[in-house]
Amino acid sequence: MVAAIVVEGTKLEFETGYWSGALALPAFAPLAGAKAVKAFVEIEAVDGEDDDAAPPALPDGSRAGLAWLATNQAAVAVAVREAVTAAYPRLRERNGDAVAEGLMPAPTAANPLPVKLEISSIAFHDLAHRGLPYYGIMFDCPWDREHGLGLMMHGARVVELGGADTAILAWIATRDMGGGAKAAKPAARKPAPTAKGGAKPAAVKVVAKKPAAVKKVAKKPAAVKKPAAKKATAAAKKPAPAAKKPAVAAKKPAAKKR
Repeated sequence: MVAAIVVEGTKLEFETGYWSGALALPAFAPLAGAKAVKAFVEIEAVDGEDDDAAPPALPDGSRAGLAWLATNQAAVAVAVREAVTAAYPRLRERNGDAVAEGLMPAPTAANPLPVKLEISSIAFHDLAHRGLPYYGIMFDCPWDREHGLGLMMHGARVVELGGADTAILAWIATRDMGGGAKAAKPAARKPAPTAKGGAKPAAVKVVAKKPAAVKKVAKKPAAVKKPAAKKATAAAKKPAPAAKKPAVAAKKPAAKKR
């Protein structure tokens, strides 16, 4: 016997560790160009995968998220359409082949989003912030059938838009709710100790003063010049006494003439 529960009119059945079902989202019908839209929902149970035992509970955060989306889907559909419309020109630039194949027509003032997007599934994360749930919406899109389009949502606010995996990456939600900022604080503190250790680079600057000591050594050549000057002076004085000796010898012949 398959266990089942109903959340805001959506029937979920439990099997192999997951609650799954189809969530009716008529507010998304214009975006898909359809009369009715149902999105596949799969939520991991709190714990346990034994189908023979009583099924584990649906996570409180996921239950609240499903109920919130069912009630506020009109505002979410508007936010999603605006986000995809704003990103569409950039998506066309990145998907040149799809543009060449006519899968991504150029937007116009009358039709800024000339493509149809069908919801493939919704991932509810057991996370909430300020009373609003985090969940991801995945679309089948004509320009990338393999990777699709995904949006991480916080209430009716688009947190991030990218490939379909954007919708299932819980760390994007954690970062948005402040986990990323908290993780960034220790990273910000690391430079501070490094800066104190950065006093070590200051020590490197002190070592850089050694060239000044080299300049002092450069004064030694000046000391070498002084002895050289003294030797030259002494050598110059010695020939002067030698020059006086011939003058004394010249006086002796003058005495013989008398």
